Amino acid sequence: MVVVVIGVVVASPGAIRAVAALAGRMPFAPRLALRDLGRYQARTAAALAAITLGLGMSVTVVGLAAANRYRSDEGNLSDRQVLIRVGDERTGPDPALTQADRERLDANAAEVAEAIGTPSVLTLDVAMNPTTADDPTMREPVSEARPIDENTFRLLGYPYVATPELLQHYGIDPASIDDDTDLLTTHTGNVWLMDFTSREDATTATQDAAAQGNHTVQRVDSLPSYTSAPTSLVTENALSRHGWVRARTGWLLEADHPLTTEQIAAARSAAATGGLTIETRWGQDDLATLRTGATLVGALLALAIVAMAIGLLRGEAVRDLRTLTATGADARTRRNITASTAGALTLLGVVLGTSGAYIALVAAFHSELDQLAPLPLAQLVPLAVGLPATAAIAGAASGSAVRAPCARLA
Repeated sequence: MVVVVIGVVVASPGAIRAVAALAGRMPFAPRLALRDLGRYQARTAAALAAITLGLGMSVTVVGLAAANRYRSDEGNLSDRQVLIRVGDERTGPDPALTQADRERLDANAAEVAEAIGTPSVLTLDVAMNPTTADDPTMREPVSEARPIDENTFRLLGYPYVATPELLQHYGIDPASIDDDTDLLTTHTGNVWLMDFTSREDATTATQDAAAQGNHTVQRVDSLPSYTSAPTSLVTENALSRHGWVRARTGWLLEADHPLTTEQIAAARSAAATGGLTIETRWGQDDLATLRTGATLVGALLALAIVAMAIGLLRGEAVRDLRTLTATGADARTRRNITASTAGALTLLGVVLGTSGAYIALVAAFHSELDQLAPLPLAQLVPLAVGLPATAAIAGAASGSAVRAPCARLA
């Protein structure tokens, strides 16, 4: 960014001279406007540098916000999925639910599914220590964690039980799972399956097995990458091996089309009626607001600088305008000169500011350039096209202000 700022300051006078050199091929009003930019290079270069830096900061913010958008395979869920959860997240699933309770919950989940059509429904259970059933404060499912040091772990989530339905849905052949495998996961590196509610030797054994070569953890690429989807599964062999039990935690609904706002609202209403909660794809509205705000701030700042620059240039060139009026130039010509000056200065600022911003972004994301695609055209196009046009229109409107003194002189 420091290099870009220095480059903008250095490039502004050269850009003004380059534009002024093109004046000979232009019609009368733009030709005179571009030559005036070159004549008053000190003022126009300073204004151009200010416009470029203001727009460059705005475009950089827009680019960074766009780079942090979820791609179609990123985020918590896809736009076709709904995750239904049971109970209060503070107390966790209840492993002591009766069969009647589970059937009632399944029926409530079916009503949520009906609210969005006919999606596929996957029942989700987690593994829990049965000794925590009577203590709501200890109802934490068996967790997947990554060791940071000997006393610190980073929680990766609560894996679901690898039921035959889940394995079939994600195309996992049960015969491909080793008998001693405890965890199927998409996560790479050293991960442990841990029961934080127990101090029994079973947990220690699982940790030791993971530390000695990861024999109880098997990586599976066919599981989804969405953070709230089943990215990890506890095998049924692990349940019997460690004495864990299943606890109903939710359902994953998946439609054959992106869900509409009305369908999501209907699903949320049905879930509330049944005492359930739902999760849908995060819209990242804060990033959209940030992009829009940065675009507006950059545009307003550029227009304000252009207005000040036009005022200064018009003060310098008032004698020339009087001469033009005395020789027969009408108000339309004066407006065209001012409009051409404002439009050219703004267009130069847009080109330099956008180029400088993306030079900085490419340098920052050089190892992951795919993050910068696709370009945020919804913000860049209004800046590239709308801002110079707006500046030209505003310049034309302000150009008529010199009519009275010029007319009196004539």
